[in-house]
Amino acid sequence: MYVGYLSDPEEPCARVRYAAALTRLGPPAVDPATGRTYLRILTTPEQALDLFDWGPSAIEQLAAVRHARDRLGLPHARRGPVTELSGPTTW
Repeated sequence: MYVGYLSDPEEPCARVRYAAALTRLGPPAVDPATGRTYLRILTTPEQALDLFDWGPSAIEQLAAVRHARDRLGLPHARRGPVTELSGPTTW
């Protein structure tokens, strides 16, 4: 479910945000647009706002995530340790 995006003033690109219920996740892949392999972290949306400076759009994105969570029937995630997902993961 589409949540929003962040444009990057330093580069001609935008980072799209989606919400989904995950049951498994493969290893990190190289982004075909940039050639980079980005870190993936497991955290709550609220913790993500604490970690990243997403500016004014962050409040709207958090509201969209909460709406998506309700539409997908997902429980509210409890804060926990921020965890890097460096390989395949299943839940």
